[in-house]
Amino acid sequence: MKKILAIVLVLLIVCTITMGILLGVTFFRKKAYQLRLDNIYTKTYYEIIDLINDVEVQLSKLNVSSSSKLQRSLLLEMWNKCCIIQLNLSQLSIHEEKIIPLIKFFNQLGDYSKHLANNNEYHAVSSKDNEQLRNLHVILISLQSALSETSDLIMAGNHFVNGLEEEMRIFDSCFDKITNKNQIEYPPVTYDGHFSDQLANKNPVFLENLSLINIEIASNIVYDKFEQASAVNILTHRYGSIEAYVFEVKWAGGIGTVCISKQGGYVVDYIQDIDVTNPRLNEEECTQKALAILNSLGYYNMQAVWIANINSVVYINFASCINDIIYYSDNILVKINSETGYLMGFDACNYIYNHSNQRETIYEPIDIEKARKELSPNLYVKSEKLCVIPIDSGCEKIAYEFYGSYLESDYLVYIDALTLEELKILKIIEGEWGKMVI
Repeated sequence: MKKILAIVLVLLIVCTITMGILLGVTFFRKKAYQLRLDNIYTKTYYEIIDLINDVEVQLSKLNVSSSSKLQRSLLLEMWNKCCIIQLNLSQLSIHEEKIIPLIKFFNQLGDYSKHLANNNEYHAVSSKDNEQLRNLHVILISLQSALSETSDLIMAGNHFVNGLEEEMRIFDSCFDKITNKNQIEYPPVTYDGHFSDQLANKNPVFLENLSLINIEIASNIVYDKFEQASAVNILTHRYGSIEAYVFEVKWAGGIGTVCISKQGGYVVDYIQDIDVTNPRLNEEECTQKALAILNSLGYYNMQAVWIANINSVVYINFASCINDIIYYSDNILVKINSETGYLMGFDACNYIYNHSNQRETIYEPIDIEKARKELSPNLYVKSEKLCVIPIDSGCEKIAYEFYGSYLESDYLVYIDALTLEELKILKIIEGEWGKMVI
């Protein structure tokens, strides 16, 4: 009997030691994942602060400028930076409802800047618009103050991620400071830009009626979708209108964070922190890599509609193309490493919000010859296509897109394919990071 008790006691001791070792290993692995994710968020957060500081400086310069040429240059710089701020913000928050007011604000600020640049090419900004710009400047200063408070918390040793199963409390609180404590009143929408993100009150149309998946299935999806994945670890859950599982994935392209929708099991977004030191792929090659990635992730019939090379990272905006019709609402942003061709960033939120295989029937468009007659005789048309564009009400319109030139400038002109109304004119310019439309 004593011998049996001794054996049992030894087994209990061995099991206790083994469990302790396993728990310790698990704890330190989780701490390592937490630290890596925290570093990514911290870097992106400080990039946002730098960009907001740049926009604030540009706004302050506008307050004292009287030159239409300089004002236009400053406004276009603001628009560029606001676009990048939106991208960085969309990649940060686990609780997306916390961040939508900020994304919406910079969407409106960027679109308003583009609108002013387009409308004031030959004369200075009006006194009414100057007053609006001063109000926006005050809001930006308040944002800087709120972000500075959170920076102090980070410098004091606090982290964005307090625990892998917990909310990202410090991150959420920094935006609580902006949206609540500082009681910032966002200005009314003075201009909602063409094809802009309309994130508020959105439902993920693409995921409707799809089945819910569990963590195990989501983990298997990550292994399946990411080439040579050696490890996939659950980090947390994302809530909001697109609920998702958040994983860390180690794969051929490096270490990144990926969100898999709980409904349907689609890759919603992906972020990675890596430097590109030896770029070797051009934009066309990166576009082909991105298109192959989209197909592998289950996003089919996509066409590149905008490309920019920023610090050797190629950003490509895709829109769905069905029966030779471009749907600009269904857009996905892909970031490709021009050194390796691997995925660096991915955001399919707009596609998930808007894409439907059962869109309302599009009425038969008027013959393109009649639409062409509505164009200015000054425009030399180079190409034309049928597309569907979002409008301010949240609806869509089918239109003919005419790409052409006048003098030394290129333009995109949109003619309603049902009424022949001229809906929009965009001017294409060469910016710091490639072609832009205003």
